[in-house]
Formats: sequence, structure tokens, C-alpha cells
Amino acid sequence: HAPGGGAFTLPVWGDPVVLAPAVAPDPRPNLILLSIDTLRRELGLPDSCQLRAELHTTLVYEADQFFAPHQDSEKADDMVGTLVVILPSNATGGELIVRHRGTESVYRSSRSLITFVALYADTVHEVRPLGSGYRVVLTYNLRLAGDSAAPTPAVPASAVIEAADLVE
Repeated sequence: HAPGGGAFTLPVWGDPVVLAPAVAPDPRPNLILLSIDTLRRELGLPDSCQLRAELHTTLVYEADQFFAPHQDSEKADDMVGTLVVILPSNATGGELIVRHRGTESVYRSSRSLITFVALYADTVHEVRPLGSGYRVVLTYNLRLAGDSAAPTPAVPASAVIEAADLVE
């Protein structure tokens, strides 16, 4: 269980799953891979660096489970944040709450869309109690490679991308 009565954690076996623009398995546009590059830009990271998303864990929430307010620990020197991928679900409740610089953003799961939320590792966030059903979330460590020193304009600390259901 996660801290504060949270979700079941499913271990990740074998090699980590890595999502990066250079690893597209086929020539068709891949929404998740394109999203990683969009996340890099939305997080204010320069074009001279690459953002990689490495699968950290799979969380399965059931009724009354939640994740207390916390900040993610940096699991590697090059980790800059966390990507939360909320899979489509008919569940009720279980909103992801992100607090940063005096603002609060609320992200709900969709019945038909995959929701991507990227946040810096030092951003306080929580998951409110699930009302009913099951909520499945994949969390990825966002790792940075390349030159990140180039100046960039100020952008929001968290970014959300909702993509059409990937399974047609």
C-alpha cells in the first residue's frame, strides 16, 4: 500500500520501460512518444536536452484508497520530475490534486481518454479517496539527458496532455 492508505503497488520486473522520442518502434506517429517531447517543452526544458520517461510503478486504486499529500523523491541524479499516466476508467473519485506556487489543479480520470500529468519532483500532490470502481495509474520517472542550461521562457510547472483513446 502507498503511504496514507493508498493504492496497491505492482512491482516492475525486468528492464525498465523507457519512452523516448528516439525509440519509436514503427514509423507511424506514436502519441505517447510525441507527448514526451511536448512535456519537455511544457516543462520549460530546452530543445538541446532530451526527456526520458522510465516506468517506476503501476498503482491500482480501489474504493476508499488514496495517496496522502507528498513530494516525489528524486530516484536518480538526472530525475527532474514524474509523469503520471491515468488510464481510462469508470471509477468515481480518486482525483489527482497538484499544488504548486499557491495554485491547486485537479485532474480526473476519463472514461475514454488517457490523461498525462507531468510535474516536477518537488511539486506537492495527492490522490483523493476513490469512491467506486478501480483506477489504474502508471508512474514514470522523468529523466533528463543533454544540455539543459539553455535559457527557456517561463512556463507552468505542471503540464497535462489528454490524448484520444490509444486503442481504436
